[in-house]
Amino acid sequence: MEVDYSVNPASASGPNDPSAYRPDPQAFALINALQKFTIASDHYAQLVGGNNKMMQRDMYALRAIMQGSLAGESLSPTDLAKAVNLSTPATTALIDRLVKSGHVTRRASETDRRRVVLEATPKAAEDGRRMFMPLAMSLMTVIDRYSPEQIALLTEFISEAVDAVHRSAEASKVEE
Repeated sequence: MEVDYSVNPASASGPNDPSAYRPDPQAFALINALQKFTIASDHYAQLVGGNNKMMQRDMYALRAIMQGSLAGESLSPTDLAKAVNLSTPATTALIDRLVKSGHVTRRASETDRRRVVLEATPKAAEDGRRMFMPLAMSLMTVIDRYSPEQIALLTEFISEAVDAVHRSAEASKVEE
């Protein structure tokens, strides 16, 4: 039996009704592949994090802090809470764990001494390399099979897909 992947406006209750849209088979296969990649990479992060006594959310927090630093921005605890989608008390507990493990320090902002900012330590960078370099090297063997033009297209697609996820998440938030 062949599946109908076309738009079915008669069954739709509005423009955002998922029942109205059936992606073509290639698009559906791509979305499925992205979901499999997400699950596989999450599993890898859980595995290496567990081996290093780190929770996955802690690794997400470290990544946010390190990316902020690379962009020349220092994250405050409030910024971090937004980045990892945690409450203030949960973020405080997360930061306390990262400070205790030697991965993060708290310091006063250079521009506003009342503001606390977070910095990743050299230990965080070292542990991150140790945990994620094997995955990066494995992915590079896959990436090396593609031309620079194909890599640019894939990079553009993934960036746009990430933006689509963020837009969907924002649209799905429930007002309190």
